[in-house]
Amino acid sequence: MDQNREVNEKNLPTPEEQAKIFSAKNKRARIRLVNRIAYFLVVALVLVGIFYAAVKIFFSVDVIIVNGSTVYSHSEVTEVCGYEKGDIIFAVNESEIEKNIVGKLPFVYSVEVKKEYPSTLIINVQDEKESFYFEYDNKYFVLTSGLKVLAVFDDEAKLLSTYGKLTFVKIDDIKQVITTKEVVFFDAESYRRSAKVLHAILQSSIYENLTSADISDLYDVRFMYDDRIELVFGSHIDIEKKISHALSIISKYSENAKGKIYIYDLDEAYAMIEDK
Repeated sequence: MDQNREVNEKNLPTPEEQAKIFSAKNKRARIRLVNRIAYFLVVALVLVGIFYAAVKIFFSVDVIIVNGSTVYSHSEVTEVCGYEKGDIIFAVNESEIEKNIVGKLPFVYSVEVKKEYPSTLIINVQDEKESFYFEYDNKYFVLTSGLKVLAVFDDEAKLLSTYGKLTFVKIDDIKQVITTKEVVFFDAESYRRSAKVLHAILQSSIYENLTSADISDLYDVRFMYDDRIELVFGSHIDIEKKISHALSIISKYSENAKGKIYIYDLDEAYAMIEDK
């Protein structure tokens, strides 16, 4: 029996041989693992490729529709929007398109972008609207309610013959005027308050009959209504409510009435009107 044990012990691998066997097994296991990982990666890449191809085929921008602008052509808008036909519609950033167009086309007021799946992009453009004009440095400038300058004329009559009815507005505290840019004021607060008054005018029906608006002193705002009634508002504060109140007073008189209406305070407005 001792002789058999001795024979078995002789047949056992040495520690060095055992290490080699273990190493070989580990190597084969690693190779199998690497092969499996490679297989799964190849399958994943193939699936991703198939998915991308399907998305590219079915969800690529194929149609770009531009609505609303009378100033810019379809191609002028699409060239600056930042995207083109063939781009995947899921990757289109609406806010980026709006920013690109408004930033690069000076006569655009606002942009709204819509996606119609699977492949249509709709860009609705609203042009800046000429609403006012003002005089500065012996020239006449066409102005939007947002205080952007659209055009400049040496002659007031030529401006009016070109644009038709525009309301004259008197502005002060101007630092710089450049066509296609917003008027630059010495004081940023003057810009904000002036824009607020002009916006209030456009939001009201008063604009249709407004001859002029004097906002050179924002604490002594004055309008001329239909070339016959002066509206004295005092401060720009609550200008929307003051305009509405003025219209309600005007409605009580005939179309021939002339005079002044004072609305320094909403509770103490009074009129000095001659009505024949």
